[in-house]
Amino acid sequence: MNSSAIVSYIGRALLLLAVAALLPMVAALLERDISGALSFAFSALLMGFLGGGFYYASHRENRDKETSGLREIILVLLAWWLIVPIFAGLPFVLGGMSFVDGWYEAVSAMTTTGAWVNAAEARASDGGMLWRAVLQSLGGLVSLAAAAAVFVRPQFLGVTTVTPPFSLGGETAYLHTFNTALRSFFPIYIALSLFAAISISIAGAPAIDALVMGLSLMASGGFIPKDGGLAAYQNSVLIFPVFLTMVLSGVNFILIVRIADQRARLRDLKEKETRLFIIFILLVGLLYWISTDSRNLTLLPMQIFNAASVLSTNGITMGVSPELVPVLVTAVIGGSAVSTAGGIKIIRWIITFGRARQELWKLVHPHGVQTETGTANELAVWIHFIAFTMLLALMVLMITIFGHSLELAVTGAVAVISNAGPLISLAPGSFADYGIFNSDLRIILALGMVLGRMELVVLLALFNRTFWLR
Repeated sequence: MNSSAIVSYIGRALLLLAVAALLPMVAALLERDISGALSFAFSALLMGFLGGGFYYASHRENRDKETSGLREIILVLLAWWLIVPIFAGLPFVLGGMSFVDGWYEAVSAMTTTGAWVNAAEARASDGGMLWRAVLQSLGGLVSLAAAAAVFVRPQFLGVTTVTPPFSLGGETAYLHTFNTALRSFFPIYIALSLFAAISISIAGAPAIDALVMGLSLMASGGFIPKDGGLAAYQNSVLIFPVFLTMVLSGVNFILIVRIADQRARLRDLKEKETRLFIIFILLVGLLYWISTDSRNLTLLPMQIFNAASVLSTNGITMGVSPELVPVLVTAVIGGSAVSTAGGIKIIRWIITFGRARQELWKLVHPHGVQTETGTANELAVWIHFIAFTMLLALMVLMITIFGHSLELAVTGAVAVISNAGPLISLAPGSFADYGIFNSDLRIILALGMVLGRMELVVLLALFNRTFWLR
């Protein structure tokens, strides 16, 4: 195992966070929050020192970083979502949170779940909001790179999707491909996030709020700076750039990159996954509108907005809240395979519905001959469905063991595994945050967020002894 490559990536991650912490530090200074600014400054210095040390120590030993297989990339991703948050959560700890809550808050941000311990505290300062949004943005970028470099491969996803603008490489180049994906996606991803922030600002939101929403919504984090959500801004124009950003966060990012690089034309939007995502938004919006028992057509656009939010796993809602069950099912469906959205992913539903159609055709035409098409690895799809269902059931069980109602347990489990944290507000009782769960349960929920971000077919390899011995 190339352990030095893993340590090197941890070092790079800490160096990146050290630089990123300067942004909320400046925001804290502008707000005249001296203690907050000092917390970010100290965190940046510590992460920079440790990151530089890790990188320097590993760089001397790691002579061949490209010869890193599946084990290394899995451990790098687990380190990003489990170990790095220990340091990313330091500003929260210095601000008064416990160590466990600070780690949980950072995991919630870096998995783009947005399941805050205390919603009021998350919105209490510009620096704190911006740091959460920055962590969500970086977490979204890592999720995109991991999906495009690793999880999108047919043996894991179950089907060949849009070809990324770089070579996937062989079985000994996962980290190299991951690094290539980061470099390829970074400028376009950041440009879209900033464009979203500018658009939201032009629509009437304050500058800091617009930046937070631009970074968070593009990462499918669903973080709205004001208590009460978008309705608190009392600006109907604001809905349009927010809606567009959420749609972009759920479509296949490879397609966006290829169009931006002029390697594809608009006719490539006929790609099945993106087309079905748009259709789902309209159909689910209609379903939500029907579930509200309203026949007022003027309320339909608001439910289409909610459908885009839940499908992209941003998880925010406006207007009359739709029924809980269709919302939870929508979150489980999720967005495109290479997107910042969570859930099972639409491409797998395409494979499942395709197989169902074939089986129904065979039942109607028992003597007919049907030519099999496509390159779907249905075993990988079914393994993911089964693993996702078992994980969801286990998470519901754990929450109920801690004494919470079944409705809250199901809502919380779907929210964390689908990385759609704000959905907790739709549970009976209208909970605002995850402070209702004690710290022990929040550790379990944080692990659920990480597992929701990993492709479960890949994750199952961790429990195979031969995987570590070869």
